[in-house]
Amino acid sequence: MKNIKINKYKFSVPHSWKELSLKQYVDFNNTEWDDSIISNIELISLITKTDYEYAASMQPEEFEYLNDHIEEFLNSFDERSVKVIPEIEINDIKYFIDLDLYNWLTKFYIELDTFMKKNYINNLGIIIALLYKPKDEEHNFENITKRANLFLNEMTAGTGIAALHWFATERLNLIKRYHYLFGYEDKPTDDDEETEKSQIDQFSERWGWETSLYSICGSDLNLKNQWVNTKITHFLNHLTFLKEKAKLEDDIRKQQSKHK
Repeated sequence: MKNIKINKYKFSVPHSWKELSLKQYVDFNNTEWDDSIISNIELISLITKTDYEYAASMQPEEFEYLNDHIEEFLNSFDERSVKVIPEIEINDIKYFIDLDLYNWLTKFYIELDTFMKKNYINNLGIIIALLYKPKDEEHNFENITKRANLFLNEMTAGTGIAALHWFATERLNLIKRYHYLFGYEDKPTDDDEETEKSQIDQFSERWGWETSLYSICGSDLNLKNQWVNTKITHFLNHLTFLKEKAKLEDDIRKQQSKHK
C-alpha cells in the first residue's frame, strides 16, 4: 500500500490490483461510476477503505492530489500480466486449483459454467470458491458458500482475477473445440424458420445444460448421475456424436423423400 498524507488527511492507496480485496473488486464493478464529485468521493472511499464523510471533507486541491494517485492505481491493471496461481494459502489452509480443465467432471464444469452465465461479478466469490478448494474435499455447497465469503474478504483481487481470467480463457477454448455443439451451423431461410430458431434459442437459454443432459439421459435420473460424473470431454464427445448422427439421419430422410 502507498501511504499518502495530505495535510491532516491520511490515505492508503493500493499500488496495484493485487493489493485490493476480492470484495472491493466486486463492489467496484457493481457501482456505476461517473465524473461527478459524489461518484469520485465514493470511489476514494472504496479504494482506500475510508469513511465517505472523511473523504468528502477534503478541500478541492487536496481532493485533486489524491485523485491523481487513485487514477494511477486504476490504470495499473494489465490483463496480459495476469497469471493464475495453482496453490494459495489463506488462514493456514492451502487451496488448489485443477488446471487440467479437460479432465474435470461434467457436473463440476456445468456448475461453474452456470454461475459464469448468470452474473459472473455477483457470483465471483462462488466461482473462485469452486475453483480453489482443499485437496480431496467432497463437493458440498455449504462449504463452498462459506469459502466464498472467506475469499471475498481475504483473497486479493489480483489472485481472484487471475483465476477468473484463466477459467474464462479455458472455457472459450473448450467452446471453440466443440463449436459444432455450441454454435448453430444452419442459417434460417425464411420468417418461419427465424421464429422457430428464436424459440429454440429461448428454450436453450432457459434450460441450459439440462437440455443437453436430457438428450442423452431422458428422464432417467440414474443415467443422468452417471453422465455428470464422467469427464466433460467424454460428455461433449458423446453429445457431438448424437448431434452428428441426428443430422446424418435427417439428411438421409431428406434424400429419400426427394426420390419418392
